Amino acid sequence: MKRKSIILSVVIVLTLCLCIGIYGIWSSENTIKKDRVKETHGIETKTAWSKIIPTSTATPTPLPTPLAVTFENICDYIGRRVTLQGKIFAPFMVSCEYGLCEIVLSPSEEGDIYKDIKIDIRKGTGNNEMEPLPHNWSKADLKIHTNDGQVIGWGELVSVTGWVAESDRDWSSTETPQPWEKCDLGASIISVP
Repeated sequence: MKRKSIILSVVIVLTLCLCIGIYGIWSSENTIKKDRVKETHGIETKTAWSKIIPTSTATPTPLPTPLAVTFENICDYIGRRVTLQGKIFAPFMVSCEYGLCEIVLSPSEEGDIYKDIKIDIRKGTGNNEMEPLPHNWSKADLKIHTNDGQVIGWGELVSVTGWVAESDRDWSSTETPQPWEKCDLGASIISVP
């Protein structure tokens, strides 16, 4: 009887350790994803507590003046605030996670797969946000609200200001990334030049 009790206790302890380990891995993966959103876009995924309790009463630090960059040199500015002009496009599959949607900024009218930069834009209908796309969307469904409230769409020339982040793509395969595939731009201000 005592032996069964000891075995049962060991099983319970091991099960708890396994559950805590799995939760720890899951929690750290989500923290990494949330930190990436915060670093890339200057926004933080909110919890219920952060809406109730103010986190600071200090005067906010002014944002640095964005640097004007090109498609050729944008990835040289990882961690910096930049402005890039180009045409808005969307890949055939638009990904929207953590309130952000991935679209493409291109230097040319038809898009240029060798120079396009992935842009992450907040999902929504407010200024500097992209409206959610329906399941079977078309080019006409791509609607982005600019900083001054204009609604722009597919192929239109825009100026995007935001933070450059190292790409989260996995380059561990034999594939070698092109220079423009090494970074993404988190859109914070979208305007018509």
